[in-house]
Amino acid sequence: MKTLVSVRKVAKLQMLVEWMVFRIIQDQSKDDGVLSGRGDKPRRMARRKARKTPLQQLNEVLPNTRFTLINDVGTPTGCFTYAVTVRGTTYHGTGMSKKDAVHRAAANVLRATYNIEYSDGELDDGDEIPKSSRNAAEWLQDNGAKDSGTEQETGNEEHVRVPMLPEASPLHWKIAEVSYSKYKELNCLLPLSAVGRNIFATIVMHCSDPNESGSYPQNLYNRGCRDRVEVKEEATQTEDSLSQGTCADDEESHGEPLSGSFEAVAIGTGTKFIDGDKLSLLGERVHDCHAEVIARRAFVRFLYDEIEKCLVTMEDRLEEEAHASTASRSAVDDSIFVFDSVKGFQLKAGIDFYMYVSSSPCGDSRVFAAAGGKSANRRLDNHPRRMSRGVLRYKIENGEGTVSSLVDFIQTLDGTLGGERLRTMSCSDKMLCWNVLGLQGTLLTHFMPPVFMKCLVVGNLYSYEHMQRAIVGRCAGCELENEYGERLQNPPELTHVPINVTLERRDTARAALHGFDWTKGDSALEILQGSLGLRVGDSPSRVCKLVLFNRFAAVLRRLKNFKHSLPVQDITFPCNYREAKRQAKAHSAAKKALMSHLQNAIGYWVKKPVEVSMFWPDAL
Repeated sequence: MKTLVSVRKVAKLQMLVEWMVFRIIQDQSKDDGVLSGRGDKPRRMARRKARKTPLQQLNEVLPNTRFTLINDVGTPTGCFTYAVTVRGTTYHGTGMSKKDAVHRAAANVLRATYNIEYSDGELDDGDEIPKSSRNAAEWLQDNGAKDSGTEQETGNEEHVRVPMLPEASPLHWKIAEVSYSKYKELNCLLPLSAVGRNIFATIVMHCSDPNESGSYPQNLYNRGCRDRVEVKEEATQTEDSLSQGTCADDEESHGEPLSGSFEAVAIGTGTKFIDGDKLSLLGERVHDCHAEVIARRAFVRFLYDEIEKCLVTMEDRLEEEAHASTASRSAVDDSIFVFDSVKGFQLKAGIDFYMYVSSSPCGDSRVFAAAGGKSANRRLDNHPRRMSRGVLRYKIENGEGTVSSLVDFIQTLDGTLGGERLRTMSCSDKMLCWNVLGLQGTLLTHFMPPVFMKCLVVGNLYSYEHMQRAIVGRCAGCELENEYGERLQNPPELTHVPINVTLERRDTARAALHGFDWTKGDSALEILQGSLGLRVGDSPSRVCKLVLFNRFAAVLRRLKNFKHSLPVQDITFPCNYREAKRQAKAHSAAKKALMSHLQNAIGYWVKKPVEVSMFWPDAL
């Protein structure tokens, strides 16, 4: 009996040992991820307590920390960039998602401030992020970026310069505010028949403080200027901030106070262009009445006004020299030009010109900004028209939008009058030429160097990626000489200042059939009929080719009274408009080289029938 009890105890003990061994093996297989014998499902590892994320850790030590999205355009290191400012220092984080970018920015703060390190594995959001500084440098070179960005610390301690979107500075807000103020002032003068949804463009002149430069007359600097800009510390200023009229002194804004005067010197509005059967052989009609084109033509009028002021001063001095014994007239030198016998009319030092457009120009800069949308991964470009990005585009009569200009053809006068729809190059393509060749046009280069815009500020429907490509990027690789070659090396700034003139949402209201032009010194607006190319009343516009050609002829005659060595001495005049432009050899050569570059790369430039440029000036 005792033996039987002992056997049973041994058996129970053996079973207990076997059961314990089984549990140990089971626990070990659970830890190792080995399949158990009970089924085919793997046993997962027991989760260890997760470490706090960089954002959680930062919020514990610095509550209410604000992160600002400053870049959502694809770069070699990601698609999104966030910035955070802690104790006066700004840290950046870039990632393939917004969450990843915020965590990396927070990790950079913790690393620099509290010496808390996070590995790449703890920061990754599931996407591989290349960190090669060589790739970043190549990207910057391909996109033409220079000195814009910040050094981003990556997990392997490499320093990669991440390109940043140019943010609107107090200067850019000032340009927008001056432009919008002048537009509101002039728009109130329009009759009800000319009111409607419209786009406006303005050219603003900035004169530096004469106390600093001392290189231009005191009366050009208006210390009593009423227009003041309210500088916002956040780039996300609301669209109605400018229209509310709330202003602050420049000295109260962050950064350096703005110096000098800001004045709108030319403005244009419009969304239409001429019908093909209305083409004029006398140069009396404006072919393209879009806002950007009208503003540039109004600016050319401003340049002629200033040249004539300079000529008056020169003539007065010439008369003083001829009659030294008589009392001389006291001429006020209030022109922005000084005359050089070799280079012609030169802008006085400290004078710059900026252009503001209330909405992206039609064509390449607008069509993709309006429909491209925002993607979490910009490297995957699935836009249905992505293959036509960057190509030249033209507006077509009785049509909306623009069409790619990939086929070369010649417009003829009889074909257009017979029913062929008129083509006119888009404003994006024209502004590309203005960027390289100047705002002054061809004729004025006979007696002055080109005048370039220092910065282009755009309102709504803005995308830096598409705007940079349309205005600057497409002329990369073009080889030009003199001032034009230097311009390619120093392109204008491009930035975004939204205002509530045309809203970001789609506006289906009827566009205005009329536009207007205004130049500094004008006592009244000139209202243009866009589809006719004439002012109201069917008389020629003051910005048409004929009127500007007449002013060119008048300046040319007056210059013959002075000794100089300008190329204009060799011009064969009188001649027709086309021939006068052709004789501006330096500008014509630069334009020909640019057109050849564009044709080899991105399409064909559609020209008007040659007959519309064969007119002569009125007074010879």
